[in-house]
Amino acid sequence: MGLAIAPLGFYYGFISTAMGILLRAHGVSVGRIAGVSAIAFSPTFWAFLLCPILDVRFSKRAYAIFFAAVAAVCLGVSTLLTANLTAFTAVLTVRLRRDGHLRNAHQGWMPDVIDDTHYSHVGRDQQHRQPWRGGRLRRADHLLVRHLSPVPTAMLLGLAVMAPTVMLFFIPLPAAPVRGVAEVFSSFFRDLWLVCSGATASLA
Repeated sequence: MGLAIAPLGFYYGFISTAMGILLRAHGVSVGRIAGVSAIAFSPTFWAFLLCPILDVRFSKRAYAIFFAAVAAVCLGVSTLLTANLTAFTAVLTVRLRRDGHLRNAHQGWMPDVIDDTHYSHVGRDQQHRQPWRGGRLRRADHLLVRHLSPVPTAMLLGLAVMAPTVMLFFIPLPAAPVRGVAEVFSSFFRDLWLVCSGATASLA
């Protein structure tokens, strides 16, 4: 299950390392690169508001593969948009939001297929391996951007994102009830309000 979400490292590696190299090579200032990074990374703190959609109608596998495909296309296309910084930033931001949905679909799937006695061990191993995986993928992004032309780079990055999702077909799916959009989102925001209210009360 950990290898199935390896594509996440490609995107974070692309923004934090390869993107700066790519944009500087096209004459973009360091300040503007920082702005693009800030916007592109912004879904890490607001995209969770859209995550209840993962409990509507389709399986976690279907959502994970769909969002991985969107993320792969966005990552590849972004390398071809460096002449249009607005479009480049928009595509990267959409890409990170889709990455977040891929991760959340995966993490929401885990408790259904892993026994409670092993769940903490699996989570711990994934967290321990994340820095290693991210570092290796950042290196791969760096090499591709530096040594290949844009079109092959776009194709290889897209393929690298999609390839590990093949493993998702070997992970069993639980029988999940079909829920409506209104039911899922109302339940989510009700629980979120209770959590925030409880946190505020404890601080007071």
